[in-house]
Amino acid sequence: MELLERETYLAEMHGLLRQADRGLGGTLFLSGEAGVGKSSLLRVFAGQVPDAVRVLWGGCDPLTTPRPLGPLIDMSEQMSTAVRRLLRESASRTELFDAVRSDLAKPPPTLMVIEDAHWADEATLDLLRYLARRLATACTSGICENASWPRRSTWVRNTRSRSKCVLRTIRRTPMASSTLW
Repeated sequence: MELLERETYLAEMHGLLRQADRGLGGTLFLSGEAGVGKSSLLRVFAGQVPDAVRVLWGGCDPLTTPRPLGPLIDMSEQMSTAVRRLLRESASRTELFDAVRSDLAKPPPTLMVIEDAHWADEATLDLLRYLARRLATACTSGICENASWPRRSTWVRNTRSRSKCVLRTIRRTPMASSTLW
């Protein structure tokens, strides 16, 4: 898939992943209006990462009652036995979040993508906040894609103020818009 005028975003994501490979993880909050190409950008990026990078991919669903920790459940088969066991046992958040952090702190470098985070349940938001504050010393780059981070601007601002987080908004560009019509 060819993306128009997205080289800057791809370069920034590759930079975050290189830092994670050196044990300097971080989180990218990616936002933009519906249809601007956030998911396409993430799929292209995930296809460009080296084979040595573990890619964890989870999504939030537009359910009236969202699945608690839905994205983590999506990713769990590629995570440690401890994480899978704690999810099955409905362990305390403290135990589970610590196990996830431990899993993400170890090599190989990991790309953790959470799609449609605007549909996230409160437990997933708590996990994101917990991880975002702790990924600075992990081998993980977390990318959360959301159509409406401004709706949760206080949440993002509080998370960013205490951690190594970047917020990027993808906008339609004149060239990209003209090629769509």
